[in-house]
Amino acid sequence: MRRGSQNRISNIYRCRIALICLLMMIQCSVYRRPVLDPESESFYQRARFLFTKNERKIFNSLNTPELRVDFIRYFWEIRDPNPLTEENEFKDEIDVRFEHVAIYFREGGRPGWDTDRGRIYMILGPPDRIDPNVYTEDPMLKGRIIHWFYGMTDSVDSDFSYAGVGGMFFRFIDKDGYGSYRLDLRATPLRTFDLIEQLKYNHLNDAEGHSSPFDKLSFLTSYNATNQEFKIQVEPHLLEFEEKNDGRMIARLNLDLIIFSKDMTIKKISRQEEFVFKKEDLLKLSGPVTMSVSLPLPRGGVTVDVVLTDMNANIKARNVRDVK
Repeated sequence: MRRGSQNRISNIYRCRIALICLLMMIQCSVYRRPVLDPESESFYQRARFLFTKNERKIFNSLNTPELRVDFIRYFWEIRDPNPLTEENEFKDEIDVRFEHVAIYFREGGRPGWDTDRGRIYMILGPPDRIDPNVYTEDPMLKGRIIHWFYGMTDSVDSDFSYAGVGGMFFRFIDKDGYGSYRLDLRATPLRTFDLIEQLKYNHLNDAEGHSSPFDKLSFLTSYNATNQEFKIQVEPHLLEFEEKNDGRMIARLNLDLIIFSKDMTIKKISRQEEFVFKKEDLLKLSGPVTMSVSLPLPRGGVTVDVVLTDMNANIKARNVRDVK
């Protein structure tokens, strides 16, 4: 092999490792934030690894307990799989995960939620399969190797070359034999971090607690500065219509907008709307259905966190947009 080719391959390898490290830093590092009151601190330790990039930025900029109370309320409301009940099943699940990692994943002086295994567990929950003692011939390794599998078929074995096939795979290594496990970045496909970030935006379950496919419901947003209207458009074929005896087809949508202003005010706008078509007209419909909300912009603009719910199918989708 020519030296030029060797250098190119070496550079590609170094870039890949650097990018993986950068993504892990984004996911797992401790961000600078204000000193928190006890309630905000308790929430932060439970929810920090569930934050989207946008939510992390906003939370770190809030400088009063009152603003953080609003943020915390909306954070859980967005993820509530069934707002019609008093319980928030998603929050209850996160509380259970937090107690689990506190007990089982503590390493030395580090609390369980601040370990690599604890972080993954908080985001994804318990793995579908665990290989607790993977064999290795590495003479430098004094501890064990543990493999976690999520959503992978039984035909996939522990070889990390299969990582990411049909699901997600994580390899944790106890290099020094002291019981401190670190995620092996070399065995972590780049797509894994993309999927995790996507999951954070789609941590939205149906009423039975089942995760919805990312492409089951999606929508587009736009802003008309002249009319000061925020618009949401969704294609009819993505919606579930209830058919009535008289031939009417009805879609029911619930829209929640969480609006973060640059002056750090937070408010919520909710809207429910029905779309009614005759069956023959629905079959001919070529454009999207549209919901509009009046949204005058303050100076500096706003960030709008949009959650759309198909009430017939009990499926949610989410989108975040900066409006200036």
